[in-house]
Amino acid sequence: MNASNRPRVGVFLGGMSSEREASLASGRQVCMHLDRAKYAVVPIFVDLQARFWELPQKLLIQNTTVDIIARLEREARRIPYESLKGEIELAFIALHGK
Repeated sequence: MNASNRPRVGVFLGGMSSEREASLASGRQVCMHLDRAKYAVVPIFVDLQARFWELPQKLLIQNTTVDIIARLEREARRIPYESLKGEIELAFIALHGK
């Protein structure tokens, strides 16, 4: 748990499939509607190489996956696979497709 004693929920969105825009839309909705009084929401974008990135709110809102991918290196924080366990306690999978 984080300092506020709320479990960190990683919302996985984006992905490698052709349905990544649908996944982004689903993940956005999940992030917007999870109860922030109960959970610390962590949007985690999965890029085309299956790498994980913690997205800041400004990237999550009103951007396409193409826009997000272009800005990942500058504006998001990469989370190595091996570090995921220490970053989140729960996962909400909003990925679509294969």
